[in-house]
Amino acid sequence: MRPPTKGSVGRERARALRAFGVVPGGLSGAAEAQERAAASMPSPAPEAAEQMRHLLSLVLYACPSLRIELPGPPRPKGRPRTYVGADGKPHTKTPPETEDYERHARAVARLVAMANGWPLGGRPFCRYAVDIDLVLAEDAGDVDNVTKSIFDALNGVIWRDDKEVCLSTSTRKLAAPGERPGARVTVWALAIPTRAGK
Repeated sequence: MRPPTKGSVGRERARALRAFGVVPGGLSGAAEAQERAAASMPSPAPEAAEQMRHLLSLVLYACPSLRIELPGPPRPKGRPRTYVGADGKPHTKTPPETEDYERHARAVARLVAMANGWPLGGRPFCRYAVDIDLVLAEDAGDVDNVTKSIFDALNGVIWRDDKEVCLSTSTRKLAAPGERPGARVTVWALAIPTRAGK
């Protein structure tokens, strides 16, 4: 797939940008990341998926982007366990496996962000689009639980809070023989005007 050009996009791209409230600028648009986002959409593409792929290619092409490779088997978000502490009050604790994975993902994301000039804690007054490509060692269950671990790990590093993510896509597959499990996360910063602190 060829990256969009001024000649091929024209007025249609301008309309799409205005619809999302995106202000192009900042870092280069990373055509490879845009191509990856489009290619990762479901391949048995109904008309709606085709329209979304086309819209992504138009809107995200001009936005600052960052790609993070998270090695190791992605882990789903474990259910917090509630217990009564010595003070007699209920407390919740995240399972150690989830904490370990999120700590690892957060450390990798911090290094990638610093190496690429991405401001830690996110860009001010931005919303984000995210594409996550999961390669699993085994069936990890609900893909939403796996992506939740990644979203929580990126809080305070890539963005302030994952509530700032306004568009996300995710795909998953089992690792082929010889293929290493992991997660590829592509983040785009959308310069959508927001109210301070929201």
